[in-house]
Amino acid sequence: MKSTIITTLIILLLSGCTSMQPLSEGMPKSQFGNDLKVGDYISIVTNDGETFEFEISLVDSEEVHGEGVAIKISDITEIKKREFSLSKSSGLVATIWVGLSIIVLGYLGVVF
Repeated sequence: MKSTIITTLIILLLSGCTSMQPLSEGMPKSQFGNDLKVGDYISIVTNDGETFEFEISLVDSEEVHGEGVAIKISDITEIKKREFSLSKSSGLVATIWVGLSIIVLGYLGVVF
């Protein structure tokens, strides 16, 4: 039981720490490469509506490369990058802490 709770908490904490943030809103395509680096996990929508999600292995002024894909920056209509979110992570930890405290105190007969 204890290991199941710990495993569940770890999964929830890891999933709450990141989110996809748009980079393309109001940004000229020529600047996309400036905000991307090798190792970033991105989601790209191209001019023809195709969506690609991958980890960047190479980025230059012309193309973004990753996982067997090379996409020209001029073909990108939307791009999002996975980023760490301190506020979401903190909120998740606080919510889980309060929830578990209520469960444990209820189980012990201290609450309710």
